Amino acid sequence: MLTIFMFCLAATWSVSAQTAPVPDKYEIETAADCARYNDDVLRCAEWLRTTPYDPTKSGEWLRVAGFLTRWSAGTDEVLYEISEETAPVLGADLLFSAYLAGGAEYALGGGNGRDAAAVARAGGDAVIEVYRANRGTLGKIREVETMIKRRQKER
Repeated sequence: MLTIFMFCLAATWSVSAQTAPVPDKYEIETAADCARYNDDVLRCAEWLRTTPYDPTKSGEWLRVAGFLTRWSAGTDEVLYEISEETAPVLGADLLFSAYLAGGAEYALGGGNGRDAAAVARAGGDAVIEVYRANRGTLGKIREVETMIKRRQKER
């Protein structure tokens, strides 16, 4: 009996660990609305970094993308700038979400969210991290590989 309980507990935990932490019903109309969801944004950013991409569960990634896009468009805490470096890689929902999440984490974690270059750098770092973690599933993306090489030369 204990074995069955442990199996059910593990199965439940495994499924919930894959569920994106997007609020069920969120309303974002103003910057003040965005501030209420800052913790949810940080949880989504963590989820993107720690959850392997599974194309069969792309709905979860799309929910995160939608939420982060709405929050990013309305917040006054983060100034997003699409740089020449990051623009080519932002066509994929997964990488766009990572970019937004990285900028949000930087600003909400104490960085200067009004420094567009620093926000873009943090967003680019997040794109690289998520790409590296999911390269096997995503395949090779030339633009991200170029970004990685450019960043390595800057060191």
